Amino acid sequence: MTEYVNLKVTNKNDFTIHDRFDGVPYDFEPGKPLVIPADAAQHILGWLPGIETEAVRKYVEKRWGWNTPEMQANGNAKKFFANLEFAPVRYRLIEVVESEEVADPPAEAPPLAENERGPKPAKGARTSAAA
Repeated sequence: MTEYVNLKVTNKNDFTIHDRFDGVPYDFEPGKPLVIPADAAQHILGWLPGIETEAVRKYVEKRWGWNTPEMQANGNAKKFFANLEFAPVRYRLIEVVESEEVADPPAEAPPLAENERGPKPAKGARTSAAA
């Protein structure tokens, strides 16, 4: 069974954070959880399943310009990052078995006796004898 992981990001800051990945805009609005694909999370946040939070913090601060001496000194960089919540969202990919594949195949019709004819052809249909 394959497991697929996305990331749910909740921005608890009082401002929207705008970013994009692969031409797709991602707007992290205050208080609204947003689930993003793993590849977008890696690009935008430096996030991978199991990565240490400190590595994500350093990446985010640099990407979003929160690593300036002023923001580091006044503590806003750490405060802004602390207001971001990350929660992995896991999906299990399993094979779907169609109900027809599970059901018993239909029984074959018994062969016709020599003197029996099969079903009548549809009106207007050509048969090998008429051809």
